[in-house]
Amino acid sequence: MGLFGFKLKKESKKNHILCDIKFAIPYFDVFDSRLFDFGVPCAVHGNMVYGVDDIDLFKSINGKECADDETFKNRIQADVVARVKAAVANAPTATQIPVVQIERKVMEISRFVQTQVASQIELAYGIVVKSLNVTDILVDKSSKEYREVRALTADFEKEKQMAMHNADLSDFKLQNDINQRKLQNKIALEMEAMQRQQTQNIDGQEKLQQMQMENMRETMRIQREEMQRASRLQTEQTFFDAHKADLNASVQNKAIDKGINPFLSQPASRTNVETSEKQVQYMIGINGQSNGPFDWNQLRQLVQSGQLTRQSLVWKPGMQSWAEAGEMQDLLPLFVNQAPAL
Repeated sequence: MGLFGFKLKKESKKNHILCDIKFAIPYFDVFDSRLFDFGVPCAVHGNMVYGVDDIDLFKSINGKECADDETFKNRIQADVVARVKAAVANAPTATQIPVVQIERKVMEISRFVQTQVASQIELAYGIVVKSLNVTDILVDKSSKEYREVRALTADFEKEKQMAMHNADLSDFKLQNDINQRKLQNKIALEMEAMQRQQTQNIDGQEKLQQMQMENMRETMRIQREEMQRASRLQTEQTFFDAHKADLNASVQNKAIDKGINPFLSQPASRTNVETSEKQVQYMIGINGQSNGPFDWNQLRQLVQSGQLTRQSLVWKPGMQSWAEAGEMQDLLPLFVNQAPAL
């Protein structure tokens, strides 16, 4: 058993030795990465198991020493203690573990120490480190340094929490701003789409209204032209009828001036008579009563029977009032052979 205590394990295999060294490092100052002015006293306990796999390598480095010699074990134990102490002192900075929490982070500290120390020991002594563990870390909580570091660390934690809170608020605000911009962009795009749709609808309605107005104007133009054409035709017909009447009156007057009966000297042609016979339809006033309508043959029979004379009142569609039969030009052929009234 050495200064820090160790056990020797031997196996029956040739050239294969396992040794278990325990170490206990008394209080030494460990500094927080944020408070280099305050060293907190800490003590470290642990153990290392090593062996020799390559005896030739071991002898080339250590000479005649054996892995289980007291001298060798004391020498390697002292080196392990120095290296573990240095690793634990650097652990808070390397691992970002606060010194006030180092007791609760033994597993993390142990893994860090093994990575820092085991390979160095193997190279220095030609051995194989099977395990290197920090089993316990003791912090002197009664020391002034611990209390100061704890108080300052609490302030740091508050500041850290506040910073994290502010960071969260900042992130929330940033995310909220991003969401607001996205929402505004979305609303702007939707409004633009709605405006485009409304513009298209308005353009479509305007085009439809324009087409309807054009159709209405075209319809009104056609109706106006038809009305004008009908008016011209009516005016032309009126002028033609008036001119025809004037011509007939002129012919009759000239015949009368010459002592000629126009109705005798100008017998109607067969064609004109037939046309008149087809077209004549008259109402006749007999004994104060309206009778008819009568066609040409019926009128001729009435003339022969004496019921229709030149003085009889007659009417046909288109006349404004009743008139004497002798005044109707188309009825004159009926009275050609009838003597005029005295």
